[in-house]
Amino acid sequence: SALAGVGGALAAPFNSPVPGMDTTVIVECFVIVIIGGLGSLWGSFLGALIYGLVFIFGSVIIPNWQDVFPFLLLLGVLLIRPWGLFGRPEEGGH
Repeated sequence: SALAGVGGALAAPFNSPVPGMDTTVIVECFVIVIIGGLGSLWGSFLGALIYGLVFIFGSVIIPNWQDVFPFLLLLGVLLIRPWGLFGRPEEGGH
């Protein structure tokens, strides 16, 4: 909870706090965690760096489609490694 509070305080100067802004942040966090792999702190860190780079380069290459590139990255990661970059396959699963 402390990290969530600090994250919200750090995000407030960059984005105007408005009702409903949490959905944007939650979707970005979901994509980052899935890219990095569930249960992996270092994977989430690397996923956040990759997400940020893809988002920024996407805004430079095709500005109107900058929101699509992270989801294309997510699709690519899930096709290659369904458990994420640092995640482990589920034991005994199908």
